[in-house]
Amino acid sequence: MVMREFFEKAAYIAAEPIFPTQKWAIEKEQKKIGRFNCQKATAKFRGRQYTAWFTMEIPVSYEPWKLHGLPGLILEAYDEAKEIQFIFKSIDMPTLSPIKIVPPTVGKKTDFETYKIADEIELQAMLRRVNSSTSARGGGIQIVSSVKNPMEFYHR
Repeated sequence: MVMREFFEKAAYIAAEPIFPTQKWAIEKEQKKIGRFNCQKATAKFRGRQYTAWFTMEIPVSYEPWKLHGLPGLILEAYDEAKEIQFIFKSIDMPTLSPIKIVPPTVGKKTDFETYKIADEIELQAMLRRVNSSTSARGGGIQIVSSVKNPMEFYHR
């Protein structure tokens, strides 16, 4: 999985070294999404509790993002705070055109550990630029506290 994150002056690109897995608990609860009968599954993954609704009527494993491992297509998924949501809109079966996913190429290629702290690296670079241009006049900026990027890898 290749990811890209944009910051003030830079974009960072990294590949996650090990594709993460979830331990799904398949529940008895069911609901209809579109014309499909779906079943509920839940999993805790990197600090978040996820709910996914999947259908065995499409027994393929093409799930959104990193939420994989269920025996049918996920048509809806979200974390309990609904900060991350995937909602089924439509499907063409069979598809008439091939799907090509192109990984991002514009940005600074880096390792995954650096990617996880890229926001802090860029913040510190910005502070150095600002402070170097204002220090001669007796000015400067100091960050007392900052909020981390809410990406899921901060919740390990």
